[in-house]
Amino acid sequence: MKKAAVVFCVLVAGAFARESFWQSLTPEQRAKAGLENLTSEQQAALDALAERYVSQESEHAVHHAREKAIAEVKATAKAEAKAEVKAEFEAEKKASIGLAAKPAAGDAETIRSRIAGTFREWGPNTSFRLENGQVWTADRNSESRFFGARENVEVEIRPASFGTWKLFLMPEGLWVRVKRVE
Repeated sequence: MKKAAVVFCVLVAGAFARESFWQSLTPEQRAKAGLENLTSEQQAALDALAERYVSQESEHAVHHAREKAIAEVKATAKAEAKAEVKAEFEAEKKASIGLAAKPAAGDAETIRSRIAGTFREWGPNTSFRLENGQVWTADRNSESRFFGARENVEVEIRPASFGTWKLFLMPEGLWVRVKRVE
């Protein structure tokens, strides 16, 4: 829109430069405006006034377009900066619970690791120390499950509903609701 206004003003100014305002008027327009009896000096003065008006209007349009463009650039920069800060905050938040800053496609925040050491069972408040250094605790309402003793069991921790997490035993796909404590 602003480019169109500037182009229009330049074209109008160019048209007036080729033909004076007086010459651009038809005899009917001159008569209707009461300008048909002007002297050459008055015609020149009228042309000068029209030229000054067009010049000022085009300068005003250019100034207005420039100011609007500057405001748009500032608004865009501000929005980009805000988005960048938000992305950094989200990345730090995810990193604090061991998630990748930018998960791979299809991996939406899944944590893959192994339970460090021997694993036999889970029940209410069972702690799971993972090889990546995280410690997760089973929900206090979880049912007890017993397994044969295993070493370094592969697990996935995935987001669940309402901001909760589930720890899945990878060989079986069994899961327990957990929360991170370290």
